[in-house]
Amino acid sequence: GFEDANIDTHFWYNVLPALSRDTLLMESLKKKSIDNLNGAIIFSSVWDGVGSAALPSLIEKFKAQNIDSISIAILPSKIQPADAQFNTYAALKMCLATENSTVLILGRDQLENFVGVDRRGVQIKGNDILNYIFDIFLAKDSMVEEITELSRTFNIKLFTALAVTASSYKVYGSFENMLNAALLKPLLDFDLSTSSLLYVLVRMPTNLIDKLPRAKIELTITEWFKEKTNMQSIHVTEPIYTEDTSDRIDAVLLIGGFDLNPLFNDLDKKVENMK
Repeated sequence: GFEDANIDTHFWYNVLPALSRDTLLMESLKKKSIDNLNGAIIFSSVWDGVGSAALPSLIEKFKAQNIDSISIAILPSKIQPADAQFNTYAALKMCLATENSTVLILGRDQLENFVGVDRRGVQIKGNDILNYIFDIFLAKDSMVEEITELSRTFNIKLFTALAVTASSYKVYGSFENMLNAALLKPLLDFDLSTSSLLYVLVRMPTNLIDKLPRAKIELTITEWFKEKTNMQSIHVTEPIYTEDTSDRIDAVLLIGGFDLNPLFNDLDKKVENMK
């Protein structure tokens, strides 16, 4: 720990040198047979010193071991103080400058306001939403490999997400209606019309295959986005099928290539005095 090393962990620049020198993480992973690790998911809230410095540092460490990684970065609330915004600004800029970064950015305010249900129909919000998205990621073995490959091919490092959580096909009537509902509660404040890259994970019960085959899902998604933005590439993976008896569908749409200027300009204004 940082406590033993007497490091001030308030700002990213105090923590980064220590993290760069640290070899403990990779050594402990090697003991757990790193060779079988084909992709890593890193999770971090980027408003504190440790979280903001850890993100680019861990991406580099995994890259050095030839391991693909996707990071989930939670951005601070609008009402958090300037130092939180300062750490966030630095973390995102460092990730953009780090080779092989694939980072999913989600807003704390949007996460806290998001209300969904799980597959049992129980209400979920806040951190439960994150765990739910994690769960969908983990259900797809090739997910990290596929999204990082797209990220490198199109040179897009920052993504955000729209989420469909356990939406009943009978209630919504169509996949398109589920997308319309997801758009009302995005997980980041961003301009969809500027997006250019899309990666979609769908989890659904096998009993819906006939009603909603993959080709139909792809067509619906393509048509839906065509009215909203000019996508360069849309990648809909083979759905994750469950043996549920329900008619509940989950989807996570990872969206990249959107205009980052509003996000950075906003952070810039908040951290101007600190810089």
